[in-house]
Amino acid sequence: MAKSNIMNCYKEFMVKGNEGLVLVKKEDKYPEPNYIKIKSAISLVSPGTENYYINKCIKNQTELPLGYCSSGVVEAIGENVIGFNEGDRVLAMGWKKAIHAQKIFVPQNLCVRIPDSLAYEDAVFANIAATAMHAIHRAEIIEQDKVLVIGGGLVGQLVALYSKLISHSVLLTDLKKERIEIADRGGVATVSAKQWEGVLINNKPTKMFVCISGVADKLFESLFQVINTYGNGFHRSKIIGVGRFTAKIDFSVAMGNIDIVYSARCGEGYRDLDYETGRKEVFPVSGEQNVKQNLEFCLKQIDKGTVNVDHLKCKKVPFDDILDSYKDIKDVIGMLIEYN
Repeated sequence: MAKSNIMNCYKEFMVKGNEGLVLVKKEDKYPEPNYIKIKSAISLVSPGTENYYINKCIKNQTELPLGYCSSGVVEAIGENVIGFNEGDRVLAMGWKKAIHAQKIFVPQNLCVRIPDSLAYEDAVFANIAATAMHAIHRAEIIEQDKVLVIGGGLVGQLVALYSKLISHSVLLTDLKKERIEIADRGGVATVSAKQWEGVLINNKPTKMFVCISGVADKLFESLFQVINTYGNGFHRSKIIGVGRFTAKIDFSVAMGNIDIVYSARCGEGYRDLDYETGRKEVFPVSGEQNVKQNLEFCLKQIDKGTVNVDHLKCKKVPFDDILDSYKDIKDVIGMLIEYN
């Protein structure tokens, strides 16, 4: 394919200051070195993250292309790209890269080939699952752990599903009844937000994932009451922050010996352009993986059927209707955008 700035225009979805949500036209182009050009098939909405940036951009009068989880067909490859060919079906990840657009341009290390047996709408969940998997690695979950997931949004649901690959005791709770019902349909054990403290006081968890947004002061007071301060027999119990929240914690010896950690993003190398483009390697700490390894692992589990995401597909909308569909993204867990 000749390198030229031919071609046509395509549409991209973004938030643009006072204008709010808009579709803009972009000129098509050949991918830069180390980048892959992809014709989008399905992209996945990340409701919590996208809604946060929509509000932030409107307030600060800034603009941002939305989305970071996509899948589609390789249309062209830039110089120095290794392991991909035109026509490959691929999963693509990346803030400001794997956006909601008809064409996307993504660094090679944020792309993974999709098995022929797997539908785009299934594969695309591996993107956010990579964030869940990184949190699980940060938690150091082992079979002996009793896991509690607080928050049944998309990340929380996937944390619970992938934790079940390791631990036989995984429980999810949420304030919203419909999120509890979604987890139930996916085979995850659940408990209502009104009951979880009483249920766990005699069955103390050793790993707790906080997958929420907002103020969590009172929540953390409750967590300290029910967590098992003796750990799982191999390491200390942990509280793992995954969501975007605030919490005032009064540290004292009464808390016992517990670890509080925060898990950011989807693996080592994410948001590092030199790694993403393949210009350098990254070396994760023991027990963790880089972003591409997490993507590959999560995709493999969906393809094998050990993780089923059917219950997470709550809504599918055509790309041309995306403006109307975003009115209710706060209330939808798994919204898929479909491209022609």
